[in-house]
Amino acid sequence: EAPSASPRTQVPEVNFIPIAILYLQAADTQPVSAVAGTTRAAEDGHPLPGVVIVVGAGRWAVSDSSGQYSIGDLPPGPNRIRFVRAGRVSLELTALLRPGGVVRLDVELGASVVKLAPVMVTAKLSHETPRQDDVAAIQLDAQWAQGTIPGPSEVQNVLSTLPGAATRGDGTGNLNLQGGESDQAGIQIDGFPVLGATHFGFSLSAVNPDVVRGIEIRMGAPPARFGGWLSGTVLLESSLLTAVAEHLRGGVNPTDVRQLVRGAILGGRGRFLLSGRRSFRSLWSDPAIAETGNGYEDWLGSVAVPLGGGRLQILAIESRNQLAFPSRLEAEAANGSNLLPTPSVGNNLEWRTGTVGGAWQGGLPHHGTLTLRLWRANAGSAVDWLSTGAGLALNSRFTESSLRADGTLPLVHGSLEFGLGLIGHRSRYQSGPFGAAPSLSVRSSSTMMSGYLERRWRIGRTLSARTGVRANLALPGWVGLEPRVGIELRPTGGVSAALDAGRIYQFSQSLRNQESFLSSVIAFDLPAGVGTAGLPVASADNVSLTLQASPTPFTVLGFRGYLRRFNGLLLPAASTGQPFVTGTAGAGSGTASGAEIRLTHVRGPIRFDAAAAVGSAQRRLGTGVRYRPGFLRTRIVSSQLGMALDSLTTIGFAFSAGNGQPTTLVGAVGWKPYDPIGGGELLGTPDNLDPGINQRRLSGVVRLDLGISRRFTLPQWMSHGQVTTSLAVENLLNHRNPLALSASSATGVPQTLFARPRTLRLEVAWRL
Repeated sequence: EAPSASPRTQVPEVNFIPIAILYLQAADTQPVSAVAGTTRAAEDGHPLPGVVIVVGAGRWAVSDSSGQYSIGDLPPGPNRIRFVRAGRVSLELTALLRPGGVVRLDVELGASVVKLAPVMVTAKLSHETPRQDDVAAIQLDAQWAQGTIPGPSEVQNVLSTLPGAATRGDGTGNLNLQGGESDQAGIQIDGFPVLGATHFGFSLSAVNPDVVRGIEIRMGAPPARFGGWLSGTVLLESSLLTAVAEHLRGGVNPTDVRQLVRGAILGGRGRFLLSGRRSFRSLWSDPAIAETGNGYEDWLGSVAVPLGGGRLQILAIESRNQLAFPSRLEAEAANGSNLLPTPSVGNNLEWRTGTVGGAWQGGLPHHGTLTLRLWRANAGSAVDWLSTGAGLALNSRFTESSLRADGTLPLVHGSLEFGLGLIGHRSRYQSGPFGAAPSLSVRSSSTMMSGYLERRWRIGRTLSARTGVRANLALPGWVGLEPRVGIELRPTGGVSAALDAGRIYQFSQSLRNQESFLSSVIAFDLPAGVGTAGLPVASADNVSLTLQASPTPFTVLGFRGYLRRFNGLLLPAASTGQPFVTGTAGAGSGTASGAEIRLTHVRGPIRFDAAAAVGSAQRRLGTGVRYRPGFLRTRIVSSQLGMALDSLTTIGFAFSAGNGQPTTLVGAVGWKPYDPIGGGELLGTPDNLDPGINQRRLSGVVRLDLGISRRFTLPQWMSHGQVTTSLAVENLLNHRNPLALSASSATGVPQTLFARPRTLRLEVAWRL
C-alpha cells in the first residue's frame, strides 16, 4: 500500500538497473485485487509496448501500443511482479495488494548493456529497438472512442476523422484513405486480415467496438513489413491479452444488440474472448418479403495459450449482411414528389466475409522475436439487381490463404526486421441475365511470394532512420520490388518530424464500380485476385511528411501531407453505369495529394480538437477519360469539444463542413424512413445516367453533432460493474446535406437526394 506522504517511490540504479518510478494507488471501486499501469522507456519517457508483465507464476499480460497494461483477479497480500522486454533490463518488484484494491505501477525500463569478451576491445552493444516511427504512425490507445462525440462508438466513425480520410455524402458508406479507393485500405485485427470490415448503413464496423483495445494506422510509405494495401493498413488490437476485472461487456441500441465475454483459462495462463452482435430487423423477418430480412451480424472468437516457450493465438471472425429494397419508383404527382416503390420487384444483395487463423509468437536468441502466422480469409456475395431494361444475377467468391513469418533481431544502435510469406488468391466471378447462362464467368488463381528486410538505427540522440525493401514474386514470373525509406527527427522533447517514401503493390482489387451511388450507402466490395478479368497488379508511389510540436504540455500541433501516384488501377466506372462489372473493365492510373493541420488541446476535464484539410485526386483511363473520384472533398474543416461535467458525466460537440465533392447523375432513387430515429432504406435502382463521370458537383456539407453520456456504478453484489447511458443527436441543426443527384422518375430533371435529417442515437452499455 502506497505511503500517504508521497505518491511516488524511486528505485535506485544499481549495475545498470534502470530507474523505475512507481505510482501506487489503491482503489476501492474494484471487487478484486489488481495491478495496472504504464511501461515507458527510461531514456525519453515514451510509451514502451511489448513488455511482458508476470505476477507470481501464473498471471501475465503484455503492454499495448500505448504502454498500458492491467492484470486482475490477483490474490491479496505481497505479489512478486516482473517486467521483461527484449533489449531492456528486466525489473522485479514486490507490491502489496489490498483486497478489492488496484495498485498502479508505472515503470521505466532502460536499454540493456552487454560487455563483450575481454580478448576484444571493450564496447557497449545497445539492444535498444528504435521507436516504430511513432510520428508517422497514428496510434489510438484504449480511449480511441474519444475520437467521436460521447455516444454509441464505432470503429468506422473514428477512422473517418483520420488525416486524409474521406467518406461520400454525409459520412456514410465506404472509407477512403489518402486519395485511394475503399478496397485499398486493409483492416487487420491482431494481425489477421478482415475482408469487408464494414456493415451497410450508419458506417457500422463489422468488428464489435467492445473488442477493440487500441488502433494503429499506417498510411503513406509505412515500414517494409506492411504490404498489400495501397492506401494503408488499419491495425485493430483486441482486448484478448488485456487482463481487466470486467468479464462481460455489451450494449443495446435501437438498431442492434452486442455482447462480449472474456476471461482466463488454464489457471490464468491463457485467455479467451467471444463476441457477437446482431441487428434487430432480421430477428422477425418474413421470408415472403425480402426487405424484412435486412440485417447484419458478426461473430468473433479468440483464444491465447502458452505453447513451446511462446504464445499461440487462434482467431475466427465472421460477418453476414443482407440488404433488399424495391427497384422501381413511381410518382404520385407529376412533379416527381412522393415517390413510392412498385412492390412486385426488388434488388437483393447478400454478402458474407470471414477469417480463420492462428499465430505463434516466441523469442529468438540474443533478444530477438519470431511470429509465425497462418490464415484463410474469404468473401462471398450473391446479388439480384433490377437495372434499367434487364435484370442481373451475380455471384462471386474470393479466398485468400497465407503463411508468413516475421522476426526482429537487435543490432548495434538499432534492429533488423525480416519476413517471408506465401499467399494464394482464388477468385470466381459470374454475372448475367436472370435464368440464363452467365455472360461473364471468370475463375482465376494466383500465388505470390514476398519477403522483406529493413534496417533501423539511431543516429545520435535526435535522429533515427530506416531503409528496407520488400520483394514480391507472382508465379510464374512477375517480380516487383518495393523500396522503403524513412527518417525521423526529434530535436527536442516537444518537436518531431518524419519523412517517408516508398512503393507498395496490391494483388487484389474490387470488381465494383467505385463511382456508383451504392458506395454512398454500403461498403460492399467484390474482391478478386490478379488475373481475374484481366485484373492487373496495382501500385502506388508515396511520399509523406509529418510534423508535430507541443508548445505546451497540454497542446499538440500537427501537420500531415502526402503525395501519391497510382498505376494499374481497375477503373470500371467508364465501362458500366451499374454498381458491378459486367464486362471488360479498363485499367488506368491516378494521382492524389493532400495536407492537414490539426490542433489538440487536453487539460483537465476539457478536450478540444480542430483540423483543416485540403485534398485533390484524379483518375485516368487511357488518354480519353479523366475524372475526379466521388469521395473527394477538396476542402474540409472540423472541430470537436469534449468536457467532463463530473467524474461520471461527459458532454461533447462535433462540427464538420466540406465542399467540392463531384457526383454523377443517377436513376430515380429515394429514401424511405422506417423508424423515428433516422433509419431507413433505399428505393429505386441507382444506375449512373451521365455519360461523363462525376461532371456534376454536390453542394457543401455542414453538420453539428451533440453527444452526452452518463455512467452509473452498480452495487457490490453485481461485481461493482458499470452501466453507461448515452445519447447522440446527429445533424443537430437539421441541415439538408446532399447525398446524390437523382433524376426524377416523372420528368428526368435532376433532384437532390438528401442524407438523413436530424437523427437520435441512443445506447445503454454495460461492463460487469
